Amino acid sequence: TEEGYIEVSAIENEDGVIVSVKDTGYGMSNQILEKLLGENSYTSKGTNNEKGTGLGLQLCREFIAKNGGVLKISSVEGKGSTFSFNLPKSS
Repeated sequence: TEEGYIEVSAIENEDGVIVSVKDTGYGMSNQILEKLLGENSYTSKGTNNEKGTGLGLQLCREFIAKNGGVLKISSVEGKGSTFSFNLPKSS
């Protein structure tokens, strides 16, 4: 929503770093989350009814994986979403 916020945090631990991006947007249903986490691309309308291509999430997921990390998404409809990923320390 226009009155919402986005919070970005990074926490270092012994294995690497965990980065989280949390918003207070519309959130997503379990059905949409399953589509987002699937192998195929999925797009939907944004908070201001803008159209996306899904390319940004695909690129992020690919870059995170190539660096040994894992992307996790949690969301509650009407409350917002959290996208987080870990990046391991280099050896």
